[in-house]
Amino acid sequence: MLKRHFPVLFFTLLIIALFSVCAFAADGDLQELSVTVDGQTILPASANGGTYFLLPSNADLHAVTLRFGLPEGKALGIGGADVSDGDAIDVAGNAAYDAASGVYTLPYTILSAGGEARTGQLCFMKSETVPAMFVTFTDSAYGRAWVDSSPGHSNDSGKMTEVRMTMLGADSTVIYNGKLTSFKGRGNTTWGSSAKKPYQIKLDKKTDLLSSGNSANKNKTWILLANALDKTLFKNAFAFDLARYLGLTATPEYTFVNLYTDGEYRGLYQLAEKVQINSGRVEIADLEEHNSASDETATAAGANSLGYEYQYNPTAVCDTDDISGGYLLELDSAFYHSENSWFRLFDGNVVVVKSPEFCTREQIEYISTEFNKAVMAAQSDIYGKQSVTELFDLDSLAAIYMVNEYTRNIDYGYSSTWFYLPEEGNATYDHKFYGGPAWDFDTSLGNRTELDYFRTPYGLYQAGRTMFQGSVLRSYAKEKAAAVGSLYGTIFSETPAVNGGLRSLSGYCALIGPAQKMNFTVWPFDDTPNTFALPTYEENYNYVRNFLMTRHGDILPQIAAWETPDLAALRNCAAGEHTLMTLGKAPTCTETGHSGTSCSVCGKVIEGEGTLPALGHTDANGDRLCDRCDAYIGGGPSWLHPLLRFFAKIISAFMRMFGR
Repeated sequence: MLKRHFPVLFFTLLIIALFSVCAFAADGDLQELSVTVDGQTILPASANGGTYFLLPSNADLHAVTLRFGLPEGKALGIGGADVSDGDAIDVAGNAAYDAASGVYTLPYTILSAGGEARTGQLCFMKSETVPAMFVTFTDSAYGRAWVDSSPGHSNDSGKMTEVRMTMLGADSTVIYNGKLTSFKGRGNTTWGSSAKKPYQIKLDKKTDLLSSGNSANKNKTWILLANALDKTLFKNAFAFDLARYLGLTATPEYTFVNLYTDGEYRGLYQLAEKVQINSGRVEIADLEEHNSASDETATAAGANSLGYEYQYNPTAVCDTDDISGGYLLELDSAFYHSENSWFRLFDGNVVVVKSPEFCTREQIEYISTEFNKAVMAAQSDIYGKQSVTELFDLDSLAAIYMVNEYTRNIDYGYSSTWFYLPEEGNATYDHKFYGGPAWDFDTSLGNRTELDYFRTPYGLYQAGRTMFQGSVLRSYAKEKAAAVGSLYGTIFSETPAVNGGLRSLSGYCALIGPAQKMNFTVWPFDDTPNTFALPTYEENYNYVRNFLMTRHGDILPQIAAWETPDLAALRNCAAGEHTLMTLGKAPTCTETGHSGTSCSVCGKVIEGEGTLPALGHTDANGDRLCDRCDAYIGGGPSWLHPLLRFFAKIISAFMRMFGR
């Protein structure tokens, strides 16, 4: 009998055991549970069959204000003492702590007037070193859930209700306390595949949310990256820091935050600067300030002087004649359809003009033509009379390539790939295209599973190196590969290390610390489709570390073996000093040539070029062979040429032997 009912009994006991861990009283005596930390209300979260309070770094575990309600005639006891609603309780002093999970398990007792006792437990976790962001919505109907319900990010709480945000440092320092004029969704893949959504916020006043001390970092618009597809939570941080190390200073700076919306813990987020033209970000002129459109939804199509398709806004006007820059561009062949202004490259990829968003026809004609020329020059060293050194800033282009290649970022060369063109006369930048800023690495390092090609840590990533077919760019890439190669001791240090702002992988783990344990308490590792995930954080970390070690040992030597021109000479070319010159191409009997000179390093054609006609064949000896190229120029079928040439050589040899 017992044997027959054992499966039912086993699963019944299992369910009881699960709900006994970190669960409050089954009779529901505890009502309206919450805690208060520095005046901010935090609601409990249901996880692992229990009730959790996920606390920010500024929480004092020896004095956590507990809010609750109890039926009349019942009392709550913790640590042998009665607790009233609003009392500060000593969680650390009364709870059992499990270091592996980071969970404090706090037992409590509910006593009825008749002396009946019920017991239960609450779970507490606390972050360390990470700031906290509390967002509240005056009208909950337009809160976070309403924003999340908008596939196209059209729902913006800041336009519908008052939204306030308080950001506190790990030491309770107030970083921001004021209104948000915008709280809306952003992103594509993460937005559509995860319940943990990314957001864009806009402050009521410019503030440096990074607490960097740099006044240039004061801005209104900020991004909250969910990193939901990344089971280490630090891939974007690592890539951003590596990009800045390699010289891409416009790459967004960031900090990690624990996000709470209306008291609900939403996870560990990466608060980052937005990729935009602005002070402290991409610091070039912004044509957006000169453009306006009477109908922001209007579009018209056309083709540039090279024959490549573009789309622009026919109602857009610009109040300046100088349309040389600045432009902010994103190569985005995946999601360009919803954008107003874009153009197609010669290889079929699409580039979106992010700024100015509503391009005039003159602007789209200009930028689409110039960028196509630059990319074609990058692939073959030269376009027309211009070398790639004149069209691209090769240091930045090589740096953004190396970050994406090293991390095997599957988006690079297809989507989320940024460029910008400063205006003529910019005091900091030359008037040429720059690569960067670095952006969007949560699907890198073997993360996506749709194709086996995405998962392999070996080999150069074809899409990422499309521009690097030319020998000139490859010289710059080799320099960046050598710089990354020298970072081995930093990146793979077993203990936290920092080198020029770049941390070791172990350092990023230490940076987010217990915050990642809180995050994965509410967001399971396997909650996103088409994403590789292992059951524990340690396993996911080791997978990424081993993947990157393979990339380090495999791709850097391949790049180092590329045949390239001398980099020092190329830098002279970029500065306009073409010191190594060669004569232009000489004409042949059948092909035209050109006069003037060209640079033997970068291929630039120097002024003075002129077409030289083909020379034509001559036959002074009457042997039907050209005096210059030895080609057969007599009549008759072409098969006679080699035969007659053979006999002519024999006759000539006999004549020389007999002195004729």
